[in-house]
Amino acid sequence: MLREDTARQRAFVKSRADAQLELEKRCPSQEEAQVAGPVIWRVGTKHIARALRPWTLKCASSSDHGGLPGRSTSDVLFQLQAAIKRGVNTAALMDVAGYFDSLNVPAMRQVFVRLGAPPQLLPLLESFYSDARRYFNFEGSYDPGVHVVRSGFGQGCPLSPLAAAALSHWWSEYVKASSANIGAQIFMDDRTLWVEPQGSLQDLDAALHASADFDQAFSLQLAEDKCFVAAKHHTEATRLLAAKWNFLTCGSLELLGVSFNFEGAGAIPKFSLRKAVLRLRLLRWTQAATTSRIMLVRSLVMPCLAWAAGFARPSENDVKAVQHEVRFLFNSGYGGDVATVAFYELLGWGLEPSFALDMGLCRLFWRWVSKPPVWQEEVPIGHCPGSGLEAPKHRGEERLLAKHLAEPPLPPPAVDADGLVDETADAILAEMLGATSIAIATDGSSKDGVAAHAVVVNTAKAAEQLHNHLECLPRVCAATASDASPPPGTGV
Repeated sequence: MLREDTARQRAFVKSRADAQLELEKRCPSQEEAQVAGPVIWRVGTKHIARALRPWTLKCASSSDHGGLPGRSTSDVLFQLQAAIKRGVNTAALMDVAGYFDSLNVPAMRQVFVRLGAPPQLLPLLESFYSDARRYFNFEGSYDPGVHVVRSGFGQGCPLSPLAAAALSHWWSEYVKASSANIGAQIFMDDRTLWVEPQGSLQDLDAALHASADFDQAFSLQLAEDKCFVAAKHHTEATRLLAAKWNFLTCGSLELLGVSFNFEGAGAIPKFSLRKAVLRLRLLRWTQAATTSRIMLVRSLVMPCLAWAAGFARPSENDVKAVQHEVRFLFNSGYGGDVATVAFYELLGWGLEPSFALDMGLCRLFWRWVSKPPVWQEEVPIGHCPGSGLEAPKHRGEERLLAKHLAEPPLPPPAVDADGLVDETADAILAEMLGATSIAIATDGSSKDGVAAHAVVVNTAKAAEQLHNHLECLPRVCAATASDASPPPGTGV
């Protein structure tokens, strides 16, 4: 193997590592069927899908992500983390079995018409998928017969993600309409429903009923071994709900390769330390140049750790194990006695696992700041963590046109007028016993049938000092206590 042939070195490492892992597995993995259509069809529909981007973005909502331009798994994880921070503690995770194989042209025709798709799109899809004939191939073995296929969109077709996203959009809209306390996220065939803090399990049950009705209408079927009811603390009610829908129970939200607990901490359950170590050790067999090894490590190993940076990361022990293997890989040219800082300064900090994780987080943050996600404007304002508003209860509150106000406080109790005069006179007499002059301040107002007033009595000296420090106080005037009966020999 040539030292400069990086492509062959990369293929060698990946194939040998995957073969070794396959031998260590106890059962074969299940793979979905891929469809290889004609080259002319794939090239033409790729340009058509690109031309349909403005229409797809116009129809998509904040719950739709898979198969749409400008959206990725990070958008789903962002909203899932935001829901956990709001206090969500119960959710349902669903997976559709054979999603692309269940799509059929008559049903998708109704979906596209409802969404206002360009009229030229429907005849194009019907001409290709109606009475389609396919050959079946499995690991190099071909079926000699030709099979007529009545349903299913090929996963190799550029228009199949668009069709899947259109159907997913209607699922999310139909389910969210079943209850105001339900949040939904969908990425192709991966569905997530959660109950908002002000909701209940009845809302989740209603949403699952709506989802089941939708699946029945479009001939979709859930993979029961991949459907869960997740809860922070499972109760008898959550277990009964899971049993009712033949779901399993779990204590975390595992979605798109990332697992969140209900405290917000993320993990990568499918991270294989064995695969990363095998790839690093097989790189020693390639006899590649140092620059090629650096590039291969950064492309074959570091993405396994940092692909979900910002949401989840491997355990510290796994990170240290990868770091040790990286040092061992370059041990021949840079011995173990080389200081860690000098090692990474010479070869590049991109080989340091912790640095790669931090760099992935910085890239995610920069993408969010420089180009905010397109769905951000579609999220209801009540779901913004910094808004200080409660979640809206209906569409009027969501648009801030019919926000409910709290009831006004009760009016103060009525005051005995004669008793107030007597109390005021007593206060004046008490002040005049120790002073020859006093100050009296009065103020009052009324609104909406509720009135209030006050009388303040104090010595003139204290009132003058108070007036000098607080110029904004209501008018302070000196008055004679003509209504009172001052003791003989005193005046105001």
